[in-house]
Amino acid sequence: MTPQTASDLFYLALGIGMVAYCLAGFRRAGHRLRYGVLSIIGVLMIVNAATSLLASTRLEWLNLAMGIVTLIVLAGLFLGYICLAAFLLINGATVIRKEGRRPKNLLALCAGLWMLALPFGVIVMIAVFSTGSGWWITVCGCAYAILWYATGYVAFCFLSFLISAVAYRRLSARFHPAYVIILGAGLIGTKVTPLLASRLDRAVTIFRREQAKGRAPILIPSGGQGADEVVPEGHAMREYLLEQGIPAESIRVEDKSTTTMENLRFSQRVMDDPKAPVYVATSDYHVYRAAIFMNKVGLKGRGVGAKTANYYVPSAFLREFAAIMLANRWIHLVVLAPAILGSLALILFALTASMS
Repeated sequence: MTPQTASDLFYLALGIGMVAYCLAGFRRAGHRLRYGVLSIIGVLMIVNAATSLLASTRLEWLNLAMGIVTLIVLAGLFLGYICLAAFLLINGATVIRKEGRRPKNLLALCAGLWMLALPFGVIVMIAVFSTGSGWWITVCGCAYAILWYATGYVAFCFLSFLISAVAYRRLSARFHPAYVIILGAGLIGTKVTPLLASRLDRAVTIFRREQAKGRAPILIPSGGQGADEVVPEGHAMREYLLEQGIPAESIRVEDKSTTTMENLRFSQRVMDDPKAPVYVATSDYHVYRAAIFMNKVGLKGRGVGAKTANYYVPSAFLREFAAIMLANRWIHLVVLAPAILGSLALILFALTASMS
């Protein structure tokens, strides 16, 4: 066995071990973003090691097959990039048309425009570099490199977030909840909105499923009264649950909260046992962040999602990702700092050299 083969086998085993660790982690505590990060690294290690091992066989037909597969993958990535940019632009326009031009509804459109702008930026930079040399070319090159590095880093974080969110919903352990907390989502007068109704319907489904097994949980509709609301959300939600045939003794209202974190903290206070297993019913795009909040307040359980209009999911999912990035902004700044500081140092050096 050659040293290269031994190294490839080591990294192959390490990659498989990392993926297995992540799968177990998603099952046990899938709200942790590190499992998404490590799963990507593990898969890349497996692919790289397996490719190297196959290439070392020196079989002509195998090398030809690998070349064809590589071309197909590259073509798929190219087409996928174009399709994703187009999808984001179309979806962004749809969300704006249906939901209005509020900043939170512009994320999908802005992401699509950014994806289109980056390749055109390459053409511009080639034109700039072809004009000759000078400090301003160094400045432009470093600035563009920073943009690419930051974009690549954000894309990696988003892929990690996407994997973690999907795996959390698909792989996290199921159990029988003692309580189901339903997160509020606005009212129309004294009636629940369609979005909030879908969350309540999800809780009703869980209640009836558990009731059929003789373990009916307590439902906790959670939501305070906003400045533009005539009644607390929790009260309107209780009325909806009663209309659906849920017994009054199986409902405990929480009507003081104004944020998701307060929803969970205040709901925990009306539970007889704060450590009892709990489901948190929310919209499907919000499940992962709700799980993170559950961990912060010490609730033992998992989030469950209610279906949302398809056109709204991409924009809402991007909004959830942005919120998580902002919550961990100092970590991301530390990761980005070396490249940014290095580029700024190079720019300073170029400016100094030009003036000497």
